[in-house]
Amino acid sequence: EFKGKRINVYRSKILEGLSAGNFEPGSFVPVDKRSLSVATGDGSILILEEVQPENKKVMTGTDFRNGNRLAEGDVFK
Repeated sequence: EFKGKRINVYRSKILEGLSAGNFEPGSFVPVDKRSLSVATGDGSILILEEVQPENKKVMTGTDFRNGNRLAEGDVFK
């Protein structure tokens, strides 16, 4: 869920070699200018490659990020 809307995740991967640091689980972590990346409960970073926002088509994480103007620390539940 993001901003009250359900988000289905269709494809994701763990980002190797980086830690989420002090970000809480589910928080958007800006690792670069294109990826939709969130902190996990074990301190890893998960790249959401394909998502489907509620009542929308499946899209890339990059397209979702571009259309939603995410800020550091925004939380996915």
